[in-house]
Amino acid sequence: MKELKSLVLAVSLALTCFTANAAVVKSADLDASANNEFYSYNGVGSVGSTFSDYLAISFDGTRDLVGSLSGTSTKGITFTAFNLLASDMTTILAEGTLANVGPRLAFGGLDSVNSFGDYFVNIAGISTGTAGYNGTLSLVSPVPEPEVYGMLLAGLGLMGFVARRRKA
Repeated sequence: MKELKSLVLAVSLALTCFTANAAVVKSADLDASANNEFYSYNGVGSVGSTFSDYLAISFDGTRDLVGSLSGTSTKGITFTAFNLLASDMTTILAEGTLANVGPRLAFGGLDSVNSFGDYFVNIAGISTGTAGYNGTLSLVSPVPEPEVYGMLLAGLGLMGFVARRRKA
C-alpha cells in the first residue's frame, strides 16, 4: 500500500512538470498513517500574481510536523505565509518562520483533537515573474524521553507492591 502511494505521488509529480505557467498545481498525498511519513509538494504560478494554497493533512495521534519551502522565479517570489491552520481554515494554530534562508515550518507535539485530526498548511506569496515553489513536510512520531520509562517502571513497581500487600 505504501509503495502504491509512493508510485502515485511520483507519477503525479512527474506529470506536473509538463504544465507551464498554469494555475497553481499542487501534488501531494498528505494522509498520514501511524508511521513516520515524508511528503513533497510543488506549485506553479502565473506571471505577476498572488497565490494562497492550502494543503490538507490528516493524522491520528500526537505527531511532530516539520516543513520546508523554497521558491524560484524569473524576477522574484516573496512568501507571505507558511502556516498551520485548523480544519476551519481560518484559525492559525502556528506560524511558520519566513526567513531569508527560506520559509521554515516546525510544529511540535500536535494533538489530533482538531476535528478528527484535519489540518491545512497555508502557503501564500507574491510573484513578479513566472514562479514556482516546492518543499517537504515530515510527520514523525515523537520519541519518549528517558523520564517516561523511569515513571513507567516506578508505576509498575508500585502496582506490584500494592498487589503483594493485598495478597498477604
